[in-house]
Amino acid sequence: MVVTKFTQFQPHHLMMNHLIKFWKVYSWGIGIIIISCLPADNKGSDWLDFKHADKLMHALFYGIFSALIIISLSESAKGRFINIHKLLLAFILVLVFGSLMEIIQHYFITTRFGDPFDIIFNMLGWVVAVGLLYLRTRLFVKHQN
Repeated sequence: MVVTKFTQFQPHHLMMNHLIKFWKVYSWGIGIIIISCLPADNKGSDWLDFKHADKLMHALFYGIFSALIIISLSESAKGRFINIHKLLLAFILVLVFGSLMEIIQHYFITTRFGDPFDIIFNMLGWVVAVGLLYLRTRLFVKHQN
C-alpha cells in the first residue's frame, strides 16, 4: 500500500495543535461565561462597589480576552506579527462573543439582564488592548535598535 500525505492526514493532531496554541483564549472565554452566568445579586468584594463598576470590569475582561486572541493568533502564524486581519478577527470574535453573552443573560438568566452598553465597553476593552499591544510593539522595536 502506498502511503500518501492524504492518508497520513489526522484531524486530531490538528485539533490538539489548535488547543495547545489557543488554550489561554478558551480558558479566559470559559471564565467570562462562568462569571457572566453568576447571579447579579452576588456583588463580591466591597472595593468594586461603585457606580458603573460592571462597565469597568467588562472593559478589563474583554480587553484581556482581546489581547489573548491577538497574541495567540500572532504566535500561531509563521511571521509572528500583528496585522489588520488579526485585529479584525479579534474584533469580530469579541463583538459576537460579548453580544451572545448579553443575549444569554437577558433571555436565559433570571438574575441578569442584557445591556447594550456592556457590549460597548467590551469593545472599549478591545480598543485598549490594541493600543497597549501597539505600544508594546513600538517600545520593543525601539529597544531592539
